[in-house]
Amino acid sequence: MFKRSQEINNRESEKGCLWGISMLILLFLLILFGITACSSSIHFIN
Repeated sequence: MFKRSQEINNRESEKGCLWGISMLILLFLLILFGITACSSSIHFIN
């Protein structure tokens, strides 16, 4: 009984880790996109 609950906890924490990593990647992509958009708009003005 205890072992089964431990396995479920491990699976949940793994899911949380994957979710956190995917969120970090999304944030990174958003920042990258924002920087490229800003620099391209500056180049366009100049």
